[in-house]
Parts: sequence; C-alpha cells; structure tokens
Amino acid sequence: MIKASIYKPITMLMVILTVVVFGIYTYSMMPVNMLPDFEVPVVTATVRYTGASPEELESTVIKPIEDEVELIDGIDYVKAYGREHYAIFVIMFEMGVDVDVAAADVRDKISQASADFPDAVEEPIISKMDINASAIMNFAFTGPVSSTELRQKAEDEIKPLLTATSGVASVDLFGGTIRQIAVELRKDDMLSRNVDPATVMGILQAANLNYPAGDIRGIRKNTGSRTTGKFTSLEEIRQASSNWEILQLSKTPLKISPLTPAITARTPSDLILKREAMRASWL
Repeated sequence: MIKASIYKPITMLMVILTVVVFGIYTYSMMPVNMLPDFEVPVVTATVRYTGASPEELESTVIKPIEDEVELIDGIDYVKAYGREHYAIFVIMFEMGVDVDVAAADVRDKISQASADFPDAVEEPIISKMDINASAIMNFAFTGPVSSTELRQKAEDEIKPLLTATSGVASVDLFGGTIRQIAVELRKDDMLSRNVDPATVMGILQAANLNYPAGDIRGIRKNTGSRTTGKFTSLEEIRQASSNWEILQLSKTPLKISPLTPAITARTPSDLILKREAMRASWL
C-alpha cells in the first residue's frame, strides 16, 4: 500500500477521490426523519363528578382509583389532581411498557373501582399521551366581524377543509366566542311561589329534546318518525315558555312565563377575548 502510494500516486488519488465522492453521495441520499416516532408510556384518566368539591373527590373517587391502579404491573408513579367537579390522574409506566396494554389495564381497574361510585360520577375518559400528535402548525384568523361570527365561519368552512387534507390527523379550534341563550328569573316571584331554579332548568331541558315516535310500517318499507322539540330560535323559546306549567303541592298549575321576564341571546363575558379591538380564532 505504501509502495503503491509512492510509485502510483495518481492511481491512489483517484481511489481516494472515488471513496470521498461516493461517501458524499450516499450521505446526501440518507433519509432523515425530522419528527421521529417517540412513544411515552403515560396514560391519563379524567373523572367528572359535577357538584363535588376537591375534598369530596379525594374520598369518593381519587382514593379508590389510586388503590386499584397501583396494583398494575410496570407502574413508575401515579399522580392525582382534584379540582372542582373533576379529578385527573396521570399514570407513568416504565419505559418499554406497551401503552395500549397499559391503557386497557387502567380502564379495567377504574371500572372495578367505579362500582362503588355515586350515581352522579360520569364515565371516566382514558387517553394515552401521544407526543407525535402534538400540533405542528398554528393559524390565526382575524376579520371585520364579531368574534362569534368569526369562530362560526372557522368552524363551518375552514376547519372541514383542513381536516380533509391528506396527512392531517386532527384540527382543534380555540378562541372566539360562543353564542348562548340567557333565561333571567325574577328572584322575588320565585321565592313567593316556592319555585327553585333547578325546577325551571329541568323544564327547559325536557322541552329541548327530540323524541323518537316509533316506526310507520308500510307494505314495502318502514319509515321512522320522531317529534322535534329542539329550539331553533329565541321566539320558539318565548312562545313555549308561555305554555309551560309547574304543578305545585296545592295542585294548582303555575305558569312559567311570569317567572322569566327576559329570554335573550348573548355572549358570556368570560369567553370574550379583548386585545386592543383585535378578535382572532386559532386553529
């Protein structure tokens, strides 16, 4: 090799150049994944208990679930957070544990613990932490319209277009304001008639439903029928409220309309985003 380098320098130079050029070419053709798949063995569980305080959640929901979940093999640690109306559990498994199997085990253990839960506790939501599903692109939309109209346009027109794009896993919409219906009650009239807000709310919820009415059987086909009760406008709510009645202990029907002087559409103030007259919705 040494003699060849001395006596045939041009040949050795060509060999070296060939190796260098081939190396540069193969390096340029080497595939590079900018976002490699990475799986973190973390499972989260959310349990909602409407009306419960963190202290009540600690004794009725968090402690029983922790006792069951800690029996699963391969757990590194379990953390629980109690908030008003709901509890969040973060279960960290050891590296190498199959997340799908771990999520199924957590679901089974929570199902066992939920046998003694109060009836108001809702079905738990189990999810896996997926780093690969994190957002890689953000869009902000502004326009010369209200934040409610801007959000509605983004939800009805822009979001479906992005969702239908090849390679897009999910699209989340944040910001803007959501229109809601406000039903105001007269406090003095409610107290004088011994009617609580929960009763009025129950009547509203029961009236705003579509009920199936069965099937109409024909010779060649059957047709499903249903009664439509969902409200589509403020005027429908106002007209219906004039016919709603509450049957009191005295067996005397009480009209709802005197108790509800105002039924209006408005945007909740805690959802309004104020930034120097700039309204935006994020995707």
